[in-house]
Amino acid sequence: MRPLRYVCVLVGMGLISGIQAQQEPWVHIQAIRHAPYKGIPGQPQTGDSAFLEYVIQHLLEDPADLRYISARDLLRQLCIVDCDTGTTHIRDTLPGGVRVEMILRTKAFVAAQHTFRWRSRDSLIEAIDGMPAIGAVTALPSRQADTLILRVAGQEIPVPTDAYRDLFDPVLCTGEYFTHEAAVFHSLDGRFIYLYLHGGTGPNLYLAKLVFDHGRYVTRIVAEYPDLLRYAVIRDIFMGF
Repeated sequence: MRPLRYVCVLVGMGLISGIQAQQEPWVHIQAIRHAPYKGIPGQPQTGDSAFLEYVIQHLLEDPADLRYISARDLLRQLCIVDCDTGTTHIRDTLPGGVRVEMILRTKAFVAAQHTFRWRSRDSLIEAIDGMPAIGAVTALPSRQADTLILRVAGQEIPVPTDAYRDLFDPVLCTGEYFTHEAAVFHSLDGRFIYLYLHGGTGPNLYLAKLVFDHGRYVTRIVAEYPDLLRYAVIRDIFMGF
């Protein structure tokens, strides 16, 4: 498959006010809490706002990770310069003129090269190579994240493989069935870089957000199909976290 070529339009950073940047993450949290999508009528515990509270209470690795919550429609997406089934390449400029480049590569998943742990009660996949089987709970995946390279201001940032190697069948280019292409955004103040990855299909759907600053990988937030389904947030337009 030939790579997709993108024409990037650089948005002036003057569109993002200093006041907004100083208010992170509260400007994002309030935007999600007041989002127009309220979920399924008659079920108040569904929708973007209810899902946000679930993320805050149950999905953050540390309570301090609240600072990384984002309403994506308030953020600026970085430019995708190339994308095909195996690689996505992102290159752009952060506030202050800092250049950033990210390359994510996947590879074919060969079952014979891996070990599995199955749940005895329902025969679902619990772990692959001792890692959570994110995106591959009910069926073996076809691809897995293989390499993630991040460069900020020309310096390569170390990224531990534990941050992404258990994210199976990630979608790199145009998605379908409520998944979207891999995308990178930056926080309003430019301090943090966010990689959003959708992956899996059907009951294996997931959304992952990997967080970096200008010198290191920081943390991630992952929501899997049961979370997304319970709060009725599986849809084309989703503000995210």
